[in-house]
Amino acid sequence: MPDRSDRDHIPDVPSVSQPGGVEVIARATTVTAAASERALSTRQLAWRRFKRHKLAMGGAILLILLAVSTIVIPLISKYSYREQNLLTTLKGPSGHHLFGTDTLGRDEFTRVLYGGRISLLVGLSVAIMAGGIGAFTGAIAGFYGGVLDNILMRVTDLFLAIPFLVILIMAAKIFGGSVFDIVLILSLFFWMPEARIVRGVFLSMKEKEFVEAARASGASNSRIIFYHMLPNALGPITVIVTLGVAAAILTESALSFLGFGIQPPTPTWGNLLNDSTNVTLIAPWLVYFPGLFILITVLCVNFLGDGLRDALDPHQELKQTV
Repeated sequence: MPDRSDRDHIPDVPSVSQPGGVEVIARATTVTAAASERALSTRQLAWRRFKRHKLAMGGAILLILLAVSTIVIPLISKYSYREQNLLTTLKGPSGHHLFGTDTLGRDEFTRVLYGGRISLLVGLSVAIMAGGIGAFTGAIAGFYGGVLDNILMRVTDLFLAIPFLVILIMAAKIFGGSVFDIVLILSLFFWMPEARIVRGVFLSMKEKEFVEAARASGASNSRIIFYHMLPNALGPITVIVTLGVAAAILTESALSFLGFGIQPPTPTWGNLLNDSTNVTLIAPWLVYFPGLFILITVLCVNFLGDGLRDALDPHQELKQTV
């Protein structure tokens, strides 16, 4: 049995019932969790935080399944997206045609999945191209500042002030409705948010110690930008590019629905909806399935963006714990 002198040296641990006890225990738990996380790599930490985001994990799995389905559609469907059969026009969903048929007897299941291939390709391509343009513009503006920063930001403001949907419709009408044309046109009007975000990140980083150390070691400006600063901005860039996929899919669908996007016979979710406008009341499945796929894809991409934002923010878990 310890004597009284030993008990006097035992530190007092606040209990939950004591004032401030809950806060002390919470802070101690937070510090312990942070200390254990420091033993893991940055990628491992990001993956662990991402796995805790159930909606993001579900969205990522659904997107992967959808992408795989659009790639292997020739293997899982016995119909071609161009194949017509006037004897089976406007047939409802059945065992032979899971999503029914359209006004020309074409299998809607095949056309929806093939249209998903085009829509996903457009969304991903636009997000990557616009992200590259925006990241480069924002990096140059934030690093050099001064007159160059003012010029680049005023150009960004000019693009933001343009009613882009009207310009997109005019450009699509003039230059055509191929996949490449739509990707190029959309990319020219989707780089501005990335530029502003990357500029803000570079403005906050260019006075950091690691940048000063790189300058002191004789590194060139281009090496500092692309090898030291840009990798530290990949977190916000990844998030905004991911969310840009959803915006590009919605915009392409709107253009195709209005008849100014990718032109038939190449199916996309937007022009599939456009084809159904005259038969909506008698063949509602032609509206339901393309619209449902757009809704699910955009929701999954947004959930994925939220999960990446939380996973790539090293302070997010501490904020949630506190």
